Amino acid sequence: MDYEHAAPADLPGLGPEYKAHQCLGMLLQILFSYEGVGEQLVATGLWSPVISSNRYAALHVLKVWDTLKYMGG
Repeated sequence: MDYEHAAPADLPGLGPEYKAHQCLGMLLQILFSYEGVGEQLVATGLWSPVISSNRYAALHVLKVWDTLKYMGG
C-alpha cells in the first residue's frame, strides 16, 4: 500500500485488496495503550480510505492519549 497517496474516503475496506488497511486497523486497536508509540501509524489511520475502522480507531487513540496526558500517564 502506498501510504503517501492514501486519502480519506468512505470505502468499506473489505476484500483482499484492503489487507494492508485491515492490518493497520488491528494495530490501531492496540496503540491506545502505548502513548506516543506509532504516531505515524495513527497519522496514516486518519488519512485511511477505510472510514468505519481505521479513521475511528486513530481518533480513539488520540483521545485516549490526550486523556492520559492530563491524568499524568
